[in-house]
Amino acid sequence: MEVGSQRGTAFGVVAPSVGEALWLAGTLQGLSRWSLGPRFGLVAAAGASAPLLRPEYVIDGPGPVFRAAAVSFRAGLGLEVYF
Repeated sequence: MEVGSQRGTAFGVVAPSVGEALWLAGTLQGLSRWSLGPRFGLVAAAGASAPLLRPEYVIDGPGPVFRAAAVSFRAGLGLEVYF
């Protein structure tokens, strides 16, 4: 579960403003580790996130300018050092 805040600032318009909204998303992630010896390891992760709330950011005139994607994907690869 991710909990946070998202913020948008309008610029280049007659009446710029700032908007904020709550960020709530469910997440699912997988993780694998491989030993590279007694002191090092390799880690790989992949996952997805789906926001529970998807507010729109709207500018008077142009209309909606941003809305978070329904699903996002992420991946990572790293080196671990064991002490």
